[in-house]
Amino acid sequence: MKRVALELGGSALNVILDDADVDHAVRATVVGRYLRQGQVCMSNNRIIVDAKVYDEFVDRFTAHVKSLKYGDPNDREVAIGPIINQKQLKAHLEHIEGARAAGARQAVGGDPEGVLPPHVFVDARNDMQIAQDEMFGPIVPIIKVNDEAEALRVANDTQYWLSSAVFTRTGSGASGLCCKFRLA
Repeated sequence: MKRVALELGGSALNVILDDADVDHAVRATVVGRYLRQGQVCMSNNRIIVDAKVYDEFVDRFTAHVKSLKYGDPNDREVAIGPIINQKQLKAHLEHIEGARAAGARQAVGGDPEGVLPPHVFVDARNDMQIAQDEMFGPIVPIIKVNDEAEALRVANDTQYWLSSAVFTRTGSGASGLCCKFRLA
């Protein structure tokens, strides 16, 4: 027998429904995306938000992300450190340019200065490369949906799956939506 290690592709996501505790969803989503610069296979790669709370979520999320310090990982205050290598950095810069060209609006970002700062794209669509590709970096699209049914459709519209989270205050909505997500 040979020993093997498998890397599962992932395009993890967070779904924020209209009755979610927005503060909790923001905190959890920031950690879920930017922990270790997003260079973790289970980092949430897409954020899907109900239109009823979209503006509030985006305002709070971008404010929180803007407060993240980036730079030298030896500094205890730093939350975002360097990308693993130049090849990955180049791919991230291509994703950023591609998102802009596709019509997503950059709400947070900046040029690399030794470290790629966190990037947030709003007005993103699920068919954009930034939403479909598995990215290992501090970049995230936020996709607006009209209801739980559209959230489910958008969540399932990708070839990659590994994990997901649903933010809601109602037990029936969370279990109903969660159990409908494709897990394979």
